[in-house]
Amino acid sequence: MPRQLVLVADSHRDCRESLGELLRGEGFDVCTADSYATALRALEPGDVDVLILDDRLRGCDAAAFAQSKQAKARQVVLIASCMDSLLEQTLSPRPSHVHCMGKLDVSGLLRHLRADSGPSVTHQRSGPPRLP
Repeated sequence: MPRQLVLVADSHRDCRESLGELLRGEGFDVCTADSYATALRALEPGDVDVLILDDRLRGCDAAAFAQSKQAKARQVVLIASCMDSLLEQTLSPRPSHVHCMGKLDVSGLLRHLRADSGPSVTHQRSGPPRLP
């Protein structure tokens, strides 16, 4: 059975690398991006199942990006540092493939990823893609 490919897009290296290692340990293929430009390059092939996107990703409006066609992932999880009314307005109405978390809740994230392991755009692979 193919493993889900998760792209962790976060400008903060410690957060990005820690979450990536945790997800690898849970059986996911993981690639990471430290900026909007890097995330776009990683998403271009169209084989990312889940985009985990920090709301303060360098170089972009994360809420708008999460809802755009450029976010070529089956599911998008937006990690928002603060769920305020402005963010709620920005995401309203929210597409069904975009999920928000007010802060990173690792056990909640894992439950969501496991529950949403239905039809996938992934194919059998030996490891995550390499970014240029």
